[in-house]
Amino acid sequence: MKQLSDLMEEAARADAPPLRHTVDDVVSAGKRRTRRRAVGWASVAAVAVVAAIGVPQAALHRAEPAHPFIAPATSAPPTATSPKVAFTFKGFTAGKFRVADPYGWDLDQQGARIFLGAEEVGYLNVYRPGVDPRRRYFDQGVATGPVRGRPAFVLTSRPTPPLIWQYAPGAWAELEPADRRLWSDLRPVVEAFQLSLPYDVSIPFRSAFAFKGFQITSVSLRSHLALVQMSPTSSVRRALADPDYKIDGGDPSVFIDITDRVDLANSDAECKDGRLGRSCYRKTADGRYLMSVVAPSSSKGEVAQVLGGLSPTDLGNPATWVAVDEAFPASALPGAG
Repeated sequence: MKQLSDLMEEAARADAPPLRHTVDDVVSAGKRRTRRRAVGWASVAAVAVVAAIGVPQAALHRAEPAHPFIAPATSAPPTATSPKVAFTFKGFTAGKFRVADPYGWDLDQQGARIFLGAEEVGYLNVYRPGVDPRRRYFDQGVATGPVRGRPAFVLTSRPTPPLIWQYAPGAWAELEPADRRLWSDLRPVVEAFQLSLPYDVSIPFRSAFAFKGFQITSVSLRSHLALVQMSPTSSVRRALADPDYKIDGGDPSVFIDITDRVDLANSDAECKDGRLGRSCYRKTADGRYLMSVVAPSSSKGEVAQVLGGLSPTDLGNPATWVAVDEAFPASALPGAG
């Protein structure tokens, strides 16, 4: 079994510039470039607004290259159940690092950012029991030192190889550093991670209506925006029954969001048809928020009704937010029906 430091050295040897391997060096370097995540929350978070308003944007999804088949993991996943839209861990500190409360939830995982002071230095992703990231990323990984006696691997096929480990039988978490030179420093984050009692994912609006044939698959919470993504019910049911199935760009999606960036809109309300389908937005009566809905062409007749049925709370005051399970009609919850 290789040590984590050996794996990181092999991964970095070909192209990593010579630097002093300290956290301060890495953070300073990080200020001079933009970092991107492998998971989609950060890139998806502005989709609905920019699509509705017409801000130019890059393609949402890219075709995945073909991958070899990898045998299933030896640990059998638990029986699929309809998940409540809830977080299952909270922010914590580990030495000099702070893990924030999770900001993103989707059907497969929850995500949180890792900070050193004010600088973002990595991400923590916690997968739904049964989802094995080695199969998800077509990378069996290289075994490294166990975490609390449970197996751990490094996925060396990724540009910045993440560490994954079992936090419970058949359940995995992932630490993705913003820079590979942070590995030895971030190990205490892995050791300190623990689950909490499930608690609600809350959002700053209610929806009186739900799109027929769609259910919630993702919630993203940012400082200026909250976004809910919905996918076809058939795809949601398949994903719940088969942990290896990933809902992706091949499935039509619905996006519903609220932002306080009202300056993005050129008018109080607008609807149009585009490559994503039908998109509409409107400013709230008090002018504080911009709310938008994007749906595929097959559901465009429902867009105006859903948009009209959105009621905001206070985006800047989480105490006023509503649990997703209560904010939408029951038919919109994953696994309903």
